Amino acid sequence: MRVLLLSGDLMTQSKINSVTQSLGLTTIPASSVARLFEAARETSIVVLDLAIQSYELADVVAQLRSLHVPPRAVLAFGPHVHRARLQSAVDAGCDAVFSRGQFLEHTAEILRRFVEGGSSVRGVVEVPPRGAELPAGEPTEGGTNGMG
Repeated sequence: MRVLLLSGDLMTQSKINSVTQSLGLTTIPASSVARLFEAARETSIVVLDLAIQSYELADVVAQLRSLHVPPRAVLAFGPHVHRARLQSAVDAGCDAVFSRGQFLEHTAEILRRFVEGGSSVRGVVEVPPRGAELPAGEPTEGGTNGMG
């Protein structure tokens, strides 16, 4: 199974690649939306780094969903202080949205859950009010998450 990662951060790419290899998955890095769509036809899980803000998130998610073979899951993560961007990922229909720290700390568990559970797993973070921290926990079906 493949994991397509849209991220311009080489350290993030390296961390995620290390985890995916340990799970027997292949990471395909993409540093641009154009590269994302070139590789998306061969991908099972898409991971979007919300720190890249040079694209319209809702359009990208909609285009991914409309592919002949859509990804099993579209996941997103970003800085916890970018509440509006995290919420826009929720609103765009990502299967799960995490703060950067949540995702990088729990990458193996998150990916394993989506590999095993397929597209039937639906979870999103609750975007907290200004000044609040994201809650701890595991994604829940149709509810809130907050991998700590």
